[in-house]
Amino acid sequence: MQDLTREVRQFETAFLAAVDLPGRSARLRIFTEDEELDFAGHPVLGAAAVLHTLLPAPEAEERWALDVAARTVEVRTRGADRCVDATMDQGVPKLGPPIAGELAQAYRDALNLAHGQLHPALPMQVASTGLPYLIVPVQSGLDSARISHPGFAGLLEASGAKFVYVLDPDRPEGRTWDNAGRAEDVATGSAAGPAAGYLLHHGVRPPVEPLLVHQGRFTGRPSTIEVHPGPDGRLWVGGASGAGRGRTLLRPPDLTAVAPRDLRRQPGLGGRRSAAHSPRQHAAPVSATAGHAPGLRGRSGRSPARDRLGGPRATVTVQPSRGLRRSVNVEHGLAADAAV
Repeated sequence: MQDLTREVRQFETAFLAAVDLPGRSARLRIFTEDEELDFAGHPVLGAAAVLHTLLPAPEAEERWALDVAARTVEVRTRGADRCVDATMDQGVPKLGPPIAGELAQAYRDALNLAHGQLHPALPMQVASTGLPYLIVPVQSGLDSARISHPGFAGLLEASGAKFVYVLDPDRPEGRTWDNAGRAEDVATGSAAGPAAGYLLHHGVRPPVEPLLVHQGRFTGRPSTIEVHPGPDGRLWVGGASGAGRGRTLLRPPDLTAVAPRDLRRQPGLGGRRSAAHSPRQHAAPVSATAGHAPGLRGRSGRSPARDRLGGPRATVTVQPSRGLRRSVNVEHGLAADAAV
């Protein structure tokens, strides 16, 4: 799974197994190019959206129980116009103690921020709804923020955080990257919940109103994510999801010289025919880039929380019986359909 994740090079790749469509449940594992994660927002939403499209009546409203690491996440899905509205229960956010002094200064410097750019009334603080983020509130400088410390992951360990989220609390708008600073994420569901929990905890936002968390503007791919606080303190995070499908031929290194017709006899390499495939298509379907790949048509939907992105946000791989593998690129907020 880790090797395939590095091959497809999405921000996250999610693998669905033990899929029980009648029982509306599945097991989900989530990987970045570097490691497996205990939780990530967009893969959970995308996985539920993909499962929803496999149902005989996808326009209905459904509830899913997805086992992710040591927790079960409830996701609600509902069919919409060429997309799926998906919302997940991230639970009650947990906040650590405020961070100040030398450690706060180290984080500020590592993020290319000046002292006067930090928010004067809000502290740095770790918040989590499954994946701990260091929330760094700013009053200015969001446009120039970046990870400039070569050992930033180790620096985060000092506060118990896994990633950082630089947050303008007034908009609200945030930015986050992989810990090497190589890539900026355009929409992060696992950070939107902690950011909302942080804002609610400090009274920046009223506890009864939904929030729209903005992200991705500085990459040219702006997005918004809906967060709905529940009366019990639980946060529901989501929006609209779309899926694009494509086909390619997967071969392990020791089979690169085998003719395609011989691959039909190899387990897990498309040997099982599907009624949706022509007799000459024996390769396992895998992901294609929504909005970029030939044969795919992407469009923004009508929901205000729909990301306006130009490519896939995550890849979800479904593994049904007999080794047939199907992968679907999931764009949270971009609906795409394949012309195949």
